[in-house]
Order: sequence, then C-alpha cells, then structure tokens
Amino acid sequence: MSDISKPLISFAVLVLLFLAPVFFIHDYASDVTSNISSTTLTRLAEVNARAGNNFYQAVRNSMMEMSGMSKYLAQQEYSVSREYVLALAPLFYAHGVRRFSIVDAEGKGFDGSGAPADYSSEPIFMRTRQGLTHVATAGGTTSPRLLLTGNPLVAHGNVQAVLISEFPAEAIEGNMETWAFSNNTYNMVVDESGQPLFWSPPPGKAMADLFASFTECGLPPNVTNILRQKFADGAQQSVTFFDKGTGLFIATTPVERFGWRMVSFVPQQAGNAAISKQSLITNELVWRLVILAGIILTFLLLLERNSSRKLRRQQEDYRSIIASMSGGVLKFFSPDGTFLFVSPNYVKMLGFTEAEFKKTYGNSFSATVYEQDRESTLRTMRKQMKNSQPIDVEYRTRTKNGALTWLYHKGSVVNIEHGRSYIQSIVFDITRNKEAALSKRISDERYQFILEQHDINIFEQNLVNGYFSCSAQWLHTFGAVFNILENDPAIPLFPDDQERLVAFQKEVRLAPHQHKCTLEARLRDAEGEYRWFRIEASNIANTQGSPIYSIGIITDIDKQKSLELQLRTQATRDGGTGMRNKMSTEKAVSQFLETHESPLPQFYAMFMVDFDNFKGVNDRFGHAMGDKALFDMAQIIRRNFRGVDIVGRIGGDEFLVFCTEKMSLLRIRERAHILVEQLQTQCCDQHSCLTLTASVGVACSPRDGTTYAELFNKADKATYAAKKLGRNRCVFYKEMTGDVQQDDPQP
Repeated sequence: MSDISKPLISFAVLVLLFLAPVFFIHDYASDVTSNISSTTLTRLAEVNARAGNNFYQAVRNSMMEMSGMSKYLAQQEYSVSREYVLALAPLFYAHGVRRFSIVDAEGKGFDGSGAPADYSSEPIFMRTRQGLTHVATAGGTTSPRLLLTGNPLVAHGNVQAVLISEFPAEAIEGNMETWAFSNNTYNMVVDESGQPLFWSPPPGKAMADLFASFTECGLPPNVTNILRQKFADGAQQSVTFFDKGTGLFIATTPVERFGWRMVSFVPQQAGNAAISKQSLITNELVWRLVILAGIILTFLLLLERNSSRKLRRQQEDYRSIIASMSGGVLKFFSPDGTFLFVSPNYVKMLGFTEAEFKKTYGNSFSATVYEQDRESTLRTMRKQMKNSQPIDVEYRTRTKNGALTWLYHKGSVVNIEHGRSYIQSIVFDITRNKEAALSKRISDERYQFILEQHDINIFEQNLVNGYFSCSAQWLHTFGAVFNILENDPAIPLFPDDQERLVAFQKEVRLAPHQHKCTLEARLRDAEGEYRWFRIEASNIANTQGSPIYSIGIITDIDKQKSLELQLRTQATRDGGTGMRNKMSTEKAVSQFLETHESPLPQFYAMFMVDFDNFKGVNDRFGHAMGDKALFDMAQIIRRNFRGVDIVGRIGGDEFLVFCTEKMSLLRIRERAHILVEQLQTQCCDQHSCLTLTASVGVACSPRDGTTYAELFNKADKATYAAKKLGRNRCVFYKEMTGDVQQDDPQP
C-alpha cells in the first residue's frame, strides 16, 4: 500500500467515523420528532373524536326528541291547522326548538307562530315524505345558522304529514367546545364538499383567524382544498409544515349517519412546541459536527459524549410531554393483548403505584375493563379495528380503592413490520362529566315537573337569544302562546291598554337585576272574554350587570279589578239615575273647558234642567212615584244628547247638561226648545193625574263665561227666570238680562 493511499484510507475512516454519529443523531432526532408528532396527533385525534361524538350525540338527541314527538302526534287526533300548531308551540319551545312547522303531504301547513309554511320544494320535506327521518342545515354567514330535522307522521302505513323542526346552531356548537392544547383547538363540521356547517373556535377567537393563518403559511384559504390535499387517501390525521417554519396539526373523523366530518385544527406552536425545540437541537448538532470535521478523533469522541447527553435531554422532554397530559397513554397488542407501554399518568389516575397496578391487572389491557363492560367494550374495539376506524369507547374500571370510574378511550391502530400492529391510545377520566350530565338531566326534569304541576301562568325569556317559554297553564288560560315581553301581534290585548303595555316592555328591558316590573291590563282569555290580569316580571343579570334573563307570572285579578271599578263608579255616579253626580259633573266640565276653546260665532252650551212642581208629585202620589217620574225624565234628557256630552244630576230634581259639540246660537236654541217639549211625563193614581214638566236655563261659552262656575251661575239664573215666567219653558241668560243678540243665521 502506497504512502498516498494510507492518508486517503485514514481520511476515509475519519469521514466514516464522523458520518456515523451524524446519521445516528439525525435518525434519532427524526424518531423523537416522529414520536412527539405521533403523540400530539393521537391526542388531537382523541380531541377530534370526542368533539365529533359530542356533536353527534347532540344532533342525535334533538332528532330523537323530535322523532318521539312525531310518533306521539301520529297517534293522536291531530290536524294540520293553525289552531292545532299554536296549541303545540309551548311543548316544542320547551325542548329548545327555535321554530317548527307541521305540513301536510303536499308540503303546506303552519309554523309555531301560526304563520303559513310551505316546504313543498324543500329537499328536507321531499326526503322526509319518503318515510325516513332526515337532518339538514340552513342559514349561513348572513342569516342564522340552523339545524333542521324532518320527521314523518305515519298513519296506516302512509306519511300523512311532516314535522320540520329548527334548532339554533349555537345550541349544537356548544357541544363541540374543547379545552385541549391550551384552548387553541379549532373544531369544524363540514359537509361532503368541505363546506363549513358548524364551528367552534377557541375562546376569544373566530374561525376567520384560522383562515387568515392559511394564507400566511402558503395554504389555500379554503377548507375544501385543505381537506382534499391532506386526506385524499382516506387518512384521518396529518401534520403540515410550511416554509416559514410553522405548521398545522389536522385531525378529522366522520360524523356517523349524516355524511359530515368533524375537523380539528391546532397550530404547530400550540400543539407541539417540542418539535421546534428538537429541530433546533438537531441543527445545532449537525453544524457542530461540520465545524469539527477536521478535528481529531478525540474531539469526535468528546462530541459524541456531548451528543449523548443532549439525547438523554430529548428523551426527558418526550417523557415530560407524556407526563403533562391530563389523560394516560397506553400501547398494547389488540384488545385482548398485552401492554407495550403504560404511562405513569394512567397508573396515577387509578390511584395505583406501578407495582400495585401490575399486581392487580398484570400485563393485560382487557383485565382493566370492568367485568360487566368488558365483553361489549372489547367487541366494539375489535369491530373498529376491523373497519379501520379510530378506537373510540367508554367503559368503567376499578380504582385502587375499589370504586368504579368512567374512562373515555380514544386511540388508533399503528402498523409495524410483518403485518403486525398495536393500538396507541389516550385515556381520560370522564366520571365527573357523566355525573354532571346526570345531575343536569335530573334538574331539568325536576324543574319541568314543578312548572307543569302548578296552576299558574309562568313565563321565561332568554334576553340573549330571545327564547320564550311558558307553563302548561298558559294554554289553558289563553288558548295560545304569545310573548308578552315583545312586540308580538299575537298578544290578545285590549286596544286601550296598548300604550301601557309598550311602556311595561321597555321597563323590563332596562330594569336592573331583580327589579320587579308590574302591569295591570286586559287580555282575552281562552273563552274569548277580556279579563283583568296582573303581569309581573323581573330580570336576572350577568356579572357585568346586564340583564340576560327575564322571568315572571300572570295572575287573574278580574274579580278584584271589577270590584275596584264598581266602587270607583259608585263614587262618581248618581244611584237613582246612573248619571254623573254633582262632583263628577263639575270636574268633567271644568277639565273640558281648560283644554278646549270655542271661536266665535260658535259656542259650547250648558243646559240646567229643573222639574216643575216635583214636590207636588211626591206629596200627592208618594216618593215611589216621584222616583219613577225622576228616572223617566232623566231618560228623556239622556236621549236628547250624545254619549260624549256631559250629563249629570246635581240636585234632587235638578240636572245639568254640557254639550261638547261646537254649535251656532240658532242650533243651541233649537235643541233647547226640543228638550223642553219632550220633558213631560204623566204621574197618575186611581183618582187623578199630574203632568210633570221642566224649566231650562241656558248659558253659552265663551259668551256667558269660560269657567264652570261662571256658566253654572248664569244657567242657574236663567232657570230661575224660566220658572218666574210660568215654567215649562227655556230661557237664555242673555235674554233674561235683556241683552238679546241676533240669532246666528248658520245652522
């Protein structure tokens, strides 16, 4: 071997010695990064699956409720009529339905507000008419997004009608919320074409923030294109790195039955900070080796030692990621197989030490599943593996103290060499969620029971979303549902009470926390009669003091109000004639004169009527005959004047009439003479008869005065003059004083 070849060989050996650790470090860093990414994706897939399952359950529950409702209706004597649909409205609104319609086999009917509904050309109606329950969506960015369910009403084997219900998207999207990855998870439900249907961004963010990041990272700003690029091969997990050093974790799972998909997005920096750290470490090592390429083997050995130290640090970082997870991590061969890996978090979650766990359950995953849940759980997992589906099960296990706890198990199948595979999963304790769901259901059912059992009209309204509900007694009282707190045309309100109702509604909207607002108004009941009701409402406010909820009651006070009005009438009316008494008459005329003026040559007229020889009627025929004669004369007076004129009894046999109609003097004179002619009645007994007549004095405003006192004084004097002139006649105040004016030629 030549002297030249030896340096070459040495150089080659040196290069190989250098390259060997370089490749080793690179491969190890790639493995660590892959494991970190795999774990992150596994966790994201679990979060995605859980959100998809919660979303599916929420939609399914809504469908089941409406399916049960449709079956119930189909068994009843229902009709597609406005009255029937209005009667059902409280029942549907109590189940969270925003709007519902019942249409016949032609697609026409009525909605919950009583308005006509036409679904004859809508796809959801045409599919439901075939006899199958159907679900669809409606709305978009410019209109409220809704979940629609269609349920057939089947009778005698045929679809007789269709129930179409609408649920607000917000009620469904609340079940998509997740708190993983420090509240940086974006969840979205898309249809087969990738069109977003429902979404749930992280707190304080919007879905538009995610789309903006697509553009910044060089991705197409379109969900459809993203999904087609990343999941064209049927995969359900993906991580995408961009040129700018950022990345995006994506997981998707189908939403059963509906043909939709739940898609979850997590920015790389939120989902996996360890990958960035690993990349920095790898680059650092590579560059150090390049710089030290000419250094002797001693330095390479020192560098290798340093590299080993850093690799141990990376392994510790990986273990810290596992330890920081809220759930446990498991790896095992098939549902019936042995464990490959059990994270300390999982063991701690069940209250064991590692030694205690191994002693209790050995190395078998199936042994950890509670006996009563084992068969069904393992069967479900085998089926999911066979169909290449994510592992998604809920089951119970026993903790160290023997208590049963609920676990949510989400995993995926990882294929290794020679056709072998294992299951890699994340497990969460969901016992509190199960207990909370049960407690909420019990609370809701208890509240509904109390609400339905009490014979009172209770109403509630969510001031944020506008949802209104009422007790069952409401329909019994009023026959229909209406929102008493809003401008609802269905409110059966007495027209004269409209202004006070508007003021009450405004007061409720602005009222502070727990301030009670009250209104007394007339409402038409189920029998079609107007009755007096007391309406009371108070608000519940949020932490900022803004009203978010109103609750109130409506009480029947018709008997109390009728008694009150009766007492008020007795205080202002004459008992013998039913006319105004003296005080009420004076008050009414005074108020009228204060607010009205009569420009000449037209006038307002006051007629004072005093019966002639009324005392003689009482003396000759008795007070009973006198009272009858008084009542008869009062009716003659009433017939000669309008209902808006002010007519009252101001003394024993004295009456006062104030005409609220502007008239000429000629017209006033004609009416006065007609009145005198008609004011006659016969009082008779077995032996004799007496004709009762009346004398009338007239004063005109503004000619004779502009106040009640002035007109009354002058009309009284004119009446006295009529009696002195022979009774049974009419005298005008101006004629009595001799200052007789020419009659107004105008009629």
